[in-house]
Amino acid sequence: MKFINNWMSNLELPAGVTTLALNVADGTYRLTASDADSTRWEVIGAVVASGTATLTRGLEGTLDQDWPAGSVIYSAVTAGQLGELFQRITSLEARVAALEPSFAAVVVTVGELPAGGGQFIYGLYDALDVGGAEPDSLQMPNGVASSVLIAAFITSQETLDFFFSLTGEFPQETLQSLSLEGGQVLVGAQATYSYDEETNASVWQWPYSTALPWAAGEQRRVTPTFN
Repeated sequence: MKFINNWMSNLELPAGVTTLALNVADGTYRLTASDADSTRWEVIGAVVASGTATLTRGLEGTLDQDWPAGSVIYSAVTAGQLGELFQRITSLEARVAALEPSFAAVVVTVGELPAGGGQFIYGLYDALDVGGAEPDSLQMPNGVASSVLIAAFITSQETLDFFFSLTGEFPQETLQSLSLEGGQVLVGAQATYSYDEETNASVWQWPYSTALPWAAGEQRRVTPTFN
């Protein structure tokens, strides 16, 4: 589609005629015909080759009309062109969003709970009413909202692991990575993954290689990146 700034020409064009001499460069144009008083219009498609345009009449809900001497034809952006442009932008944005990893941060209010057997929980553990999360659900790549069930360190005298759990069954590779404020970036493919059918929960678990970075009462950002 070609455009011409401030282009207008006199027009004499009977209804139904589909060829017209136009002194413009070869190309495809969307033009508007109008009477001298601008009381009526016709949107016309024009494919120009060697000074002759092949016309498509009555576009964008307008009528194929008779344009007597004194009428004009001009180049201007039409509602149809803008609508097509925005439709393409919307389609492109949707395709880009589908190709790019998605991510959204969850702010965890760190709770603390002695879990027995020398274990302690630090973070969010929904089933045990430990800690909290804002927001408490995430938009997944499949478009479904999934509740955050666990985002917590579980520690004992010998081990320190981080657990992240969401409602629903997802492939392990759905979670590309997990960034912990005050801690490491955990890679989804390196997690131990399981799905609990009884609670409908996907769980990723990582052994943690440094000291516990969270303390009760803190707020820490957890940022998952999904494929």
